[in-house]
Amino acid sequence: MKKIFYLFLLMMNLTVLAQHPLTRIDPAQLNFTDIPLTPKSTNFKVTLGCGTRNDYNSHAALLYFKADYNLNLLFEIIGQNNFKNYSIIVWKVNDLNGNGQPDEMFISNTTINALRSVYSDHVVKGLNENSLDECEYFSDFGTTDGRVKNLEVNMGEYVVIAIQASLGHTNVSQMFDLNLKIAEERMINKFNYLCAGSPYAYNLIYDEIVTDSGLSDIKLFSD
Repeated sequence: MKKIFYLFLLMMNLTVLAQHPLTRIDPAQLNFTDIPLTPKSTNFKVTLGCGTRNDYNSHAALLYFKADYNLNLLFEIIGQNNFKNYSIIVWKVNDLNGNGQPDEMFISNTTINALRSVYSDHVVKGLNENSLDECEYFSDFGTTDGRVKNLEVNMGEYVVIAIQASLGHTNVSQMFDLNLKIAEERMINKFNYLCAGSPYAYNLIYDEIVTDSGLSDIKLFSD
């Protein structure tokens, strides 16, 4: 029985090692520099509707954080030294097993399907409010800009951002920068007494936002 027990432990260890390491980041920091990639041990599935692309990237980084409030996720990833031959993939998952990590994204030696994927050849890639695409392939598939649609994230959900590339001995130390652009979504119900189309004063909206947020440097925009 001991031999069987030891073999079972070995199999469990191999299963854990098949998952690419996760690195937790603090979203309040917003800007992260000199992010390295490590050898990949997991195949990443792209966004549904973007084909069945099988990535052959050799290195990756998996960055994650927990949303402490409902937010609109925007970000930019920059390949240092004008490096553009990399891709980014984004997931959001719930921590169902309660261990404080988004392990639910892994299925054996692969992942669940991503929600956003960028494979086009640009130095800067990311999520943007002006994009309607959820996936972007290489430039020869049409016009690309390295941006895909922003992602709505609910409080308590985990966001996972993958950076991956095929690196050799000449560029194995390639680094990346990440600039998060996240905004907390809030609703003010004070003006529910107004009917659709009713006029309202700018200063009333401004003052209420200052009161609700506790901030004084406020700028209002309309679409």
